[in-house]
Amino acid sequence: MMSLYARLRKERRRHFKVFMKNAVCIDGIYIFQIHQIPNIIEYGQEFDFWIIDEKDCYMLRIEKSKEQVVYFSRRKWQNPLYCIMKIDFDYIDVMSNLRLLKQMGIPYKMRGQIKRNLTVQAN
Repeated sequence: MMSLYARLRKERRRHFKVFMKNAVCIDGIYIFQIHQIPNIIEYGQEFDFWIIDEKDCYMLRIEKSKEQVVYFSRRKWQNPLYCIMKIDFDYIDVMSNLRLLKQMGIPYKMRGQIKRNLTVQAN
């Protein structure tokens, strides 16, 4: 029998198929860019991406900051995970950021947690 969490996850993936049509697929992960990214990125600017992988979908927000911090939150346990990366970068490489999150076990080791701060090593 499928758990409630698994059913909600499956429903989210089905709902996000609309984004998958216009997303870029890299290594089986669909990345849907929400904002236009300018040539010059200033501190404080943030860019959102919907990430759709084989398990679930979540929002990744990358903000240019002198801090090197990652925050995770979810409004309710059944809502998608929001991952906010505050990092210093010259250009956005979403795949390298996703690899960093995967090394930390995110987002799938976050189940049951509302918010958690982690320090990220500078590139």
